Amino acid sequence: MRIPLHFKLAASYLLVVGLVLVPTAVYLQTSLRKGQRHAVRVELQGELRDLTARLDAAPADQLGARIDILCGALPLRMTVVDPGGG
Repeated sequence: MRIPLHFKLAASYLLVVGLVLVPTAVYLQTSLRKGQRHAVRVELQGELRDLTARLDAAPADQLGARIDILCGALPLRMTVVDPGGG
């Protein structure tokens, strides 16, 4: 049984396309994932700087109340360490 030429051409075309597209898709996925992680990290670092500045500017007697407000308002887990390490 002989395989028609157009099936051979289609199979070779699909093989070449697959050999090009699969590594490209893997590379793009990895690159996009790294880019997203970097963007999230930069955003979180900026938010951390803002929160740190706000808490540093708070008087010592209002610090607990501000922390409670921030913990209730933020969807993230937050750990606060006082200057004494406690």
